[in-house]
Amino acid sequence: MFKVHWFRFGGRRCSPLNAALGGVESRKIGENMEWDSSWEPVGSIEGGAQGDCFRVKRKGGDDTVFFLKQLKEGGNTERRARFAFEATLHKTFKIDNITNVIETNADLYDDKRVGLYYVAELVPGDRLDKFVQNQQVSESEAIDILRQLLEILVECHKHQIIHRDIKPENIIINSGRVHLVDFGIATTSFADKQTKTGQEIGNRFLRLPEFVAGSANKRDHRSDLTLACGIALYLLSGQYPRVLQGGSGAYPHQEDGASSAIASLQHSVIWNAIFDRAFIPNLLHRWNSSEEILAMLDKTKTESKSDIESLKSELDAYASKFSPEYLRQLASDLSSVYSKAYSMVKSISLENKGAFRIEEQSWVYNHGNEVKKSQIRFHKLGSSHKKAYLSMIVSAELLGEQVIAYLDFDGKKNEIGRFGSGIEPSNIQFDQQDLEALVLKSLVEFTKSA
Repeated sequence: MFKVHWFRFGGRRCSPLNAALGGVESRKIGENMEWDSSWEPVGSIEGGAQGDCFRVKRKGGDDTVFFLKQLKEGGNTERRARFAFEATLHKTFKIDNITNVIETNADLYDDKRVGLYYVAELVPGDRLDKFVQNQQVSESEAIDILRQLLEILVECHKHQIIHRDIKPENIIINSGRVHLVDFGIATTSFADKQTKTGQEIGNRFLRLPEFVAGSANKRDHRSDLTLACGIALYLLSGQYPRVLQGGSGAYPHQEDGASSAIASLQHSVIWNAIFDRAFIPNLLHRWNSSEEILAMLDKTKTESKSDIESLKSELDAYASKFSPEYLRQLASDLSSVYSKAYSMVKSISLENKGAFRIEEQSWVYNHGNEVKKSQIRFHKLGSSHKKAYLSMIVSAELLGEQVIAYLDFDGKKNEIGRFGSGIEPSNIQFDQQDLEALVLKSLVEFTKSA
């Protein structure tokens, strides 16, 4: 949680928020601590759980309209500190397409008698959710919006600011320009690091595993990158991703509606490569920087390229989704699951070979063992028929964060087990009785075939 301590900065007594951010001091308006002495509301704006928002004009000033946010009454110490942090952050770091705070009384956050507020530039335009509801977003528009969002995050992360609440409601589109707003749960590496591990943060747009209660890893910039890619998926499919992995083990872009929307796009291979890595539940295997994803988007610029160059870009994009760490873990997982499954199937086959001649064929697909298979063929003795054998293939492949083992009989695929990524080989167990029944049933059916 946020704890209020005091430090010395430049000879002054400062809060940790101000000391950590270079001793920046927020100030109240004149002698009055309340905003309505200098500002008058001209309309309300939909706010969030912690703050009420208004359009305001300066009393006695011109007709320029500003944005005002005030902390809702009853805010506890942590909420007050977060609100002060948000105001100080806006006022300290001047980043394009992020609003600038012009006045605030946030330095009084430790005095609970004072209602906290800040006044900022008003960003006109539509919230992204309204923007998507009112029009069909093209692939090129989605690329442009994601590119601008990532460029904002480049600057934020350069200052070690992590937004943590990127969702359609916090993105404003104004004449084609993207603006990121509401840094209410943002953090930086400079802020107090004593955050409650039992507290869940984030939003319903995309619930990240590192943001759930009990996680101690709520301060990683890679979370912003995953949320940004969630925005791209929303633009392309119209669907909120919600969670990184559904009950079937599929990632958000592998779900039916999203998958079909991506398949129809010109750059479907590039999008799938971006999402395949962005939505990995294990934070260590995701994209490491905005620049990496921007480089992937650059591969969509194929207008001036030959067909061969374009195809090479697509293949390169596909390869880019696999980090070295991910490939090493994948190779280990697939090898462990496959080896155990194949050993059991081979043993069952040899015990029940009967009047068959058995031969083995093995191969591995791609570097990193994306899919590893081995085939056992059962040949009928004394038969001259061209297809006088039964093909039995053992395989293991990755779906989301699960390794799934299959047994395939002449194209009929049967799942025989699934295990979490990173499982210890000693913990990989198959049901011996079910597996033996599956093999024997197939052999009996084969003997009865013409």
